[in-house]
Amino acid sequence: MVKLVKSILIILLAILMVLIFNEPGPIWLFAIFLIVYLLRNPIRKTINQVLPKLSIKYFLAGFITGMFIEFLAILNNMKLPPEQRVLFHPDPIADLILGAGQYIALTVGTYFILKKCDFSIKEFFVLGGVFGLVVEQHGGILMQLLNGNILGGIYVFLSYSSLLAFPYMLFSKDFSDFNRTKSIIPKYVIAVSILVFFYALFLLYILLMYPLFGT
Repeated sequence: MVKLVKSILIILLAILMVLIFNEPGPIWLFAIFLIVYLLRNPIRKTINQVLPKLSIKYFLAGFITGMFIEFLAILNNMKLPPEQRVLFHPDPIADLILGAGQYIALTVGTYFILKKCDFSIKEFFVLGGVFGLVVEQHGGILMQLLNGNILGGIYVFLSYSSLLAFPYMLFSKDFSDFNRTKSIIPKYVIAVSILVFFYALFLLYILLMYPLFGT
């Protein structure tokens, strides 16, 4: 009974998020995350039959999720003139190519984090959201949040939380075979260090690739 009530509440929350944010955008990934969370065990079993190797299935899940959220971002921005679009590049194809670098970097980085550190799904969800607030628009969203833009902060937090936690939500049980640190301070130091390193690699990728597309 408790499990049924919990499932109903999660479904209602997913519907509520789509109703509140009724235009396609990255926040819709959170609604999908909630639904997939309820179905994660059968989905995991099905995927394991096709792709038993953790590194491959984790990377594919993370990369596909990243490209999907970027597609949602493009849909959300297409109504705006090119100079006002909040994307890696106003052209959708160029944006997807540039964005791919971020999602590859984050997927590989989070895989290494989870091999070394024992996070619960909730902990990693929150870590992803905080990371998103810090890096989105180079800290611009975090400053807006501190200045009172609560809704904008929630939007970015839930979008990044869902992005980073999505593959872990599916395959968290597979990481139990690794010898991972559970101590709070060391695991967060390791996680932040790895995230910073791989995000720096992504920024280098942007620096090298952006001149190919221009403005």
